[in-house]
Amino acid sequence: MSYFQTKADIAHMNSLLAAFERLVEIERESRGKLREEGTDYLSPLHLFKAIREHAAAGSPEYRQLRASFAQMIPRANDICDREHVSWHREGRAAPMEGGMPFRGSIFDLVLDRPSDFMDIDNDVRDTVNRALGSLERTRGQEVRRLLNPISWVTRAVVFVVRLPYLILQSSGFDVDKIQEHLIARLFQLLYGIALIVLLVRFGLGSVIDLKSLLVP
Repeated sequence: MSYFQTKADIAHMNSLLAAFERLVEIERESRGKLREEGTDYLSPLHLFKAIREHAAAGSPEYRQLRASFAQMIPRANDICDREHVSWHREGRAAPMEGGMPFRGSIFDLVLDRPSDFMDIDNDVRDTVNRALGSLERTRGQEVRRLLNPISWVTRAVVFVVRLPYLILQSSGFDVDKIQEHLIARLFQLLYGIALIVLLVRFGLGSVIDLKSLLVP
């Protein structure tokens, strides 16, 4: 993963968390208004349904936030999965809450909470913060790679060595199968030797001679 991709993922998770906090805030306001109107007799499931309907009817911002949050969920799931942060939840609400089964992303439950009594807020925050912690660590590693000239040289050599496979892949070939073949491995070895010979011939001295690569 590149530094810029990691930075974009951090911004995405922060945006998702900000949208979540605002959704919760609007729903809390709607819950208070409904209870003032005497809706405590509703079951937990029906109460949360009423809260969502009340919030959507009275707040265009809420409708937009729900749409934006829903669009951010797939990428948030992918980020958590890549960073090895648990995001999948399944179970069944308590009988007093309607006993409804639930299964899926913790972020999906924000939009379709099984009941008003089901407290998932801290779980959502903890999941996002775990992902952010992992991403921040990854970003630190990427910064060190960006500042390390050896990393740039290594990446450049790897890219050049893999260039024939990238060309074949763009032509529709199954590169994985080709790379596993003995002839392909031999070709890769010969290509690597030829690359070193060319570098030496053009005065770079050696692919591992960093002075000739870094010093003007």
